[in-house]
Amino acid sequence: MSEKLLGKLIVCNVLPEQRRPFSIAQQAWHKTALSRGFVGQLGGWRQNQTEPDNPSANQSVILALWQNRQCLDHFMNHLHDEIYEQSAQKNTYLNCKIAFLNRLLIIPAEQGSESTVGAKPALMRMSDCEVLPGRVEHFIEAQKNVWNPNMAQAKGMMGGHFWQFSGQDEAQSNRFLVTTFWQDQSCHDLYVEQHLPLLKVQAEVELDIKTISGGVVELEQSWRI
Repeated sequence: MSEKLLGKLIVCNVLPEQRRPFSIAQQAWHKTALSRGFVGQLGGWRQNQTEPDNPSANQSVILALWQNRQCLDHFMNHLHDEIYEQSAQKNTYLNCKIAFLNRLLIIPAEQGSESTVGAKPALMRMSDCEVLPGRVEHFIEAQKNVWNPNMAQAKGMMGGHFWQFSGQDEAQSNRFLVTTFWQDQSCHDLYVEQHLPLLKVQAEVELDIKTISGGVVELEQSWRI
């Protein structure tokens, strides 16, 4: 499978006039790098995304990586509130949703390209999948044997992660997130046009998935930790 890793997914809705203040405040979180067990963090603005209750709002997406829940809890108890107050970020967004993720698989990068470690991808593609009852095992095997090796052949694919949402109820155990990182928009669009349709058929997506949503995040390099 993969080395275990915990993900924290943070999605905030931000009014256009607050976009720059939010981005500046986000840079205060670089102090997180001082925390034991912190692996890295990146984020940016979701393309073509609107919130039904606030159509003009922009959506920020941040993915933080931790070695385990104990390290994250220690950060939350000892450093999080201090950074949050100093950043004044609470005044720059409308609302915020947080989810926790357990990594199941590492998605390899295109052969010969840089992985996301030490590299600077321009985009993060996200696919949030709710899997039908009885199809979880097949869905995971398809990710491992169909999606991962074929995505690794796509030009400009810089690696990624296959996650399972962490939760207590059955719906959460059937929910998965795929995050992949891309060198630029043209490489991502080429994958969508030339690789994605065939891979959907090979992976038998229609038999596995109840709902799927997601999008593309334009990464802000100043947010990267």
